Amino acid sequence: MNKTLIMASALTLALLTACNGTSATDNNTFYTVSVSIDTPAKAKMAFANLNSALSSQSKLNTQSAVKKSSSRAIQSYDCINGGNFSIDADQGNSSTTYNNCLINDYTLNGKILYTNDNSGATTLTMSNYELSSSGLNLKSNLTIVSEATQTKFTSKLNGAMSLKTSIPRAIDASFTYNNFVTTFYTGTSSTTMNGSFSVNDKISTCANGTYNIKTLSPLSETSGSVDVNGVVYTFSNDIISVTLKDGSVTTFNKEEFENTSLSCN
Repeated sequence: MNKTLIMASALTLALLTACNGTSATDNNTFYTVSVSIDTPAKAKMAFANLNSALSSQSKLNTQSAVKKSSSRAIQSYDCINGGNFSIDADQGNSSTTYNNCLINDYTLNGKILYTNDNSGATTLTMSNYELSSSGLNLKSNLTIVSEATQTKFTSKLNGAMSLKTSIPRAIDASFTYNNFVTTFYTGTSSTTMNGSFSVNDKISTCANGTYNIKTLSPLSETSGSVDVNGVVYTFSNDIISVTLKDGSVTTFNKEEFENTSLSCN
């Protein structure tokens, strides 16, 4: 995965910081109050969590791809290290159901439904999907609509996902997405992100609230900028400049925060 996709994945799943004092409610709550990122410390903590939740999106892709079928077929298979999964395929649509499926260090449970429409869009629906391993637990009830052309790949995310991990930092949080759209442009290897998601963080409750993301310039390996609740993050190689609402600017190197535990203060 190149730096562009890493940056996009991290931003999508992990802008879960900066305090506004909102209290946590149930895991699937979509908060209506936007998180306030109003100090350099809060801006730094926000970015520190970007890389921490990166693994969650990549782990969603550990399930095996299902080949399209021209006729109905239901088959069951044993997993590599125990457990099993079944595939129900019919006219290009298919579902995969995991039952304590052990693949290397991961255990999979739940159902993933793939559907295709005449426009070329593919819808992936995760129902009670769970992936776990040592130090990681991810649960998902998500709908992802994706479409690919020769020049771009677009996905729209709705639903809820929870993440618990102890590496590189402790996280116990849930995310609820509302029409969050990510587009990757193949010609320029750049990414744009637009939409909203809310966070319920059980460890740092000051992280809870809604994040509204708007791409100002596409993210590439060396550049790009996004607006997060009115605060502008500008990327230049490994340097991030953050412009707060009051016009003040703080600059830091992303690597110094990757494995650092920061507070909301």
